This record gives sequence, C-alpha cells and structure tokens, in this order.
Amino acid sequence: MGGGRLMGFIDNVAPSAVDMPPETSEEGREIKCDPSGATSLFVFKTLLEPHIGRLSFFKVMSGEVKAGMELHNEKGDTGERLNQLFIADGRNRNAVDKLRAGDIGCTLKLKILSPTIH
Repeated sequence: MGGGRLMGFIDNVAPSAVDMPPETSEEGREIKCDPSGATSLFVFKTLLEPHIGRLSFFKVMSGEVKAGMELHNEKGDTGERLNQLFIADGRNRNAVDKLRAGDIGCTLKLKILSPTIH
C-alpha cells in the first residue's frame, strides 16, 4: 500500500540522469550523460567480500560498458578489463551484458592490464 504514491513522489522529485547537469572531470572537462558518447565510469566504492574477492561499484557517467571491455584508468595510468557486470540489489547480484549512461552497477575483480606507454 502506498507504493504508487511513493513512486510518483520519486518521479516528481528526483530527475533522471539525462536531466541532471553534466559532471566535471578533475581536468575540468564536462562529462554529459550521453549513451552514445565516449565510455566513462566513476568507481565510488570497493568492497572485499570473503570467498568472492574485490567487488567494485561504479556509475556509468557516459557511453555504454559491456562485459569484457577494456578501459583506461586515468588514476593509475593502466588498462583494466571488466570481466563480469552486475546490478546489485542488497545481497543479490544479477548478471547483465551491458550498462548504459546513468546506470549503477558492479564488477568482480577488475583485471589490471600492463601500464600504458606514451
């Protein structure tokens, strides 16, 4: 009871990711929430779970991310491969093939590739 009213309230108060103002990178570059743009992720939390390993939660800032995709980590100047993608709801993780701009997901054990040479 009241679920419809709650969802209506959330719809009226919380805008979608596309309607939000663009984020700004550390270099001052604007990152618009555009599913057809360049892929950009923001990892906001990493947990170490027993028997599973490192679980990293991220938001897709722009573009689209797919399982097995190789990305460049600007912080460590390394490449990383996303082996598996999940949408987490509490203790459960549901595997997905891809996530688009505005989605929040998680991945297990980011595989770090060799450093990028400039």
